[in-house]
Amino acid sequence: MKAGDLVRYRRATPPGSRLWEVGLLVDYKSWEKIARILCKDGTIVAIAARDVQKYGGRGYRKKDYDKEKE
Repeated sequence: MKAGDLVRYRRATPPGSRLWEVGLLVDYKSWEKIARILCKDGTIVAIAARDVQKYGGRGYRKKDYDKEKE
């Protein structure tokens, strides 16, 4: 993961609620295992890396992207 990636993350609040939220990755250092994410409401939160996943890009195919450029 690198700064600028769209990520999904889970917060532990309220207890028992583990819904995924989407945000923008601001900073991630692999040795800290902490991701700093810009939320929809404009705040920056620090989340453990185990609760963060890169979002989107699963349906991306390089050959389709190259066709659009032509």
